[in-house]
Amino acid sequence: MTVVAFRGLTDYRWIGAGWLMHSAWDVLHHLYGNPIIPIAPLSSFGCAVCDVALAVWYFAGAPSPYPWARARKRGDPMDDYVKVLERIYDRFNARDIDGVLTVLTDDVAWANGMDGGYVHGREAVREYWTRQWTMVSPHVEPVGFHRTADGAIIAEVRQSVRDLEGKPLQGQTHGLKDKTVGHVFRLREGKVARFDIQDSA
Repeated sequence: MTVVAFRGLTDYRWIGAGWLMHSAWDVLHHLYGNPIIPIAPLSSFGCAVCDVALAVWYFAGAPSPYPWARARKRGDPMDDYVKVLERIYDRFNARDIDGVLTVLTDDVAWANGMDGGYVHGREAVREYWTRQWTMVSPHVEPVGFHRTADGAIIAEVRQSVRDLEGKPLQGQTHGLKDKTVGHVFRLREGKVARFDIQDSA
């Protein structure tokens, strides 16, 4: 056993062999009615099973469980969806319409914050925003995201709207103004399929 332990300093497989030897010792305890825990008759058998599991792990090179845990965490699409939405806001503020349209579905339904109702399809969104940018200079800053019970993602957004010279608006007839709003996104296969506007209380 001393030799096995020494060799285990440089090769996990020797540690695995040591656990198999320990498992055999546990089996003998079980067969001869001398359990490791006297009040638990099957304790030696249970230890033997655990020892074999440990041996298999060491024979596999003792892989770290952390990458697996991180992979499970990445299984929640919320983080990926937030990245998609952050990209939308970033590209909107940069007036990069094509950068936004790439993350919208072909049949997207997009709330029209200027005139009410919705525009449908990516090209309609392009026309809507192109028209908006000829009238005003909006800037949107997301400050938080959360998921609703039905799977939608709501972004809390600080919205500021200026004229084309960067001055506060006066006498506008459209529905855009400085305020905090809730933007409600519904995604399908990683792209935005519907966008609604929810005025904050």
